[in-house]
Amino acid sequence: MNSQFPERYGGSGASSVAGVLIGEELAWGCAAIATTLGTNELAAAPVLLGGSEQIKAKYLGRLTEEPKLAAFSLGQLLSLPPSMRSSGSSSVFRSPCTRRSSS
Repeated sequence: MNSQFPERYGGSGASSVAGVLIGEELAWGCAAIATTLGTNELAAAPVLLGGSEQIKAKYLGRLTEEPKLAAFSLGQLLSLPPSMRSSGSSSVFRSPCTRRSSS
């Protein structure tokens, strides 16, 4: 599990090709296990790609210290209800289909 995490965060530092081969072998035996473990690495990808060193050490360390699973969720930002949108900041998401007044 977490075979592609860098060694400094407790992973094995396996290459992408090695990770794919591991996943393929796991899927041969049980697709559910392979999917679960693959999703764990998918959930950690944003931390690996964009997290600070402090965040990486904290969260990736948790995933490698003992068998823990991470969650991954993918949604549409445009589907946020108006009550969840922050007004007056750049975090307001508007649908590209929304008509704007021509004033």
